[in-house]
Amino acid sequence: MAEEPKSAGGEPPVIVFAESRDPRVLEAALRLAREGAVSPCLVGDPPAARRPRLSAAGVVALRPEGERLERCVRFLRDRFSRDRSSREGDDPGARAAEAARDPLVFADWLVASGEAVGSVAGAVATTAQVVRAALSTIGLRPGVRRVSGAFLLEFPGESGEGGPPRRPPLLFTDGAVQPEPSAADLAETAALAADAAPDLLGTAPRVAFLSFSTRGSADHPAAKKMAEAAELVRRLRPNLAADGELQADAALVPEVAARKAPDSAVGGRANVLVFPDLAAANLAYKLVERLAGATATGPLLLGLAAPANDLSRGAAAADIVRLARLTARQAGRR
Repeated sequence: MAEEPKSAGGEPPVIVFAESRDPRVLEAALRLAREGAVSPCLVGDPPAARRPRLSAAGVVALRPEGERLERCVRFLRDRFSRDRSSREGDDPGARAAEAARDPLVFADWLVASGEAVGSVAGAVATTAQVVRAALSTIGLRPGVRRVSGAFLLEFPGESGEGGPPRRPPLLFTDGAVQPEPSAADLAETAALAADAAPDLLGTAPRVAFLSFSTRGSADHPAAKKMAEAAELVRRLRPNLAADGELQADAALVPEVAARKAPDSAVGGRANVLVFPDLAAANLAYKLVERLAGATATGPLLLGLAAPANDLSRGAAAADIVRLARLTARQAGRR
């Protein structure tokens, strides 16, 4: 296997994968290496039978050992020493030595240290494990209170004549991280998704805070929470097109918006959908994926200081390739 990843400042950008024994990850790494737009780096030991093919394709594999491991341990020890949540009596050094050998943590340390521009994991690990590793190494962007997740939904259809027009892509948030977000949490999540929209959607964000109510049609605390979140994000980002609370049809269908919310800044053309909680967002993206034939990518983790993105454990190799490309695009924007 090749021994050194290419510089994160060069071309192509290095994306690191922690789950080097999963066949879907290995197939994705081979595809990315053949394409040449992303340089895949694997953490750990791929199966022996796969190594010659991976090496011939130029895929890098790194073990958590040697001088890199020592640097990772020192990095983590410093972070753990400053961690106010550590329990009294914890030994930051012992904790760091153990954590550094975790492929998820070591992969994200490569991002934090600048040897890679982003990471992709979650084919085997849970979202909670992926998020914990990213927070312990990469950390949050300045000013961000907590990480959130978004799914990119891309729809089938013809882009030209001869078939139904393809619906533009959508961002669903937060379907991965925060189970019961407050209005302030939702406002921050919406702002982070709006920041990501130009990279992920290729266009300016139009944010809708979804509910079973439109503009006070139902007098209920759950609906009021979404209206409050919309107001908070408008104060935070006064130039952002955002509205809520809106029912899904008022957010997505201009004719319905004209009746239910005629003065809406979104006007039935929302492309960033903010759901009231994790259950609603997660159920919605899976239903749209399975019933509408949409392609779902993510969860993309929002609010980190550098890209570290998650996968559904049901992901195929093509999903991993797509997420790696998006991760490189996010890193390029930074």
